[in-house]
Amino acid sequence: MKKTIKVKVQEYVETVYELPDDHFDNLKDENGESYTMDNMSDCEIATEFARFGKKIFQTYEYDEDPISWDTNFFNHETNQWEEL
Repeated sequence: MKKTIKVKVQEYVETVYELPDDHFDNLKDENGESYTMDNMSDCEIATEFARFGKKIFQTYEYDEDPISWDTNFFNHETNQWEEL
């Protein structure tokens, strides 16, 4: 097996999505009156845009020192630190 090296790169991604004006009205129709944009968390709204929206712009930014040789990461599903 070929040896590999790993590096963690911290990057910040900014994405602009667009959805049809009636997207959230359709969610309300499908899921009931209580499922409106006013009742959704920011994470739920972002998920709707990311899953169903059209990506119209994306940019990446990096810190001054974006590289780390520590490839541990926090797994939010298991609430544990893991090594890649």
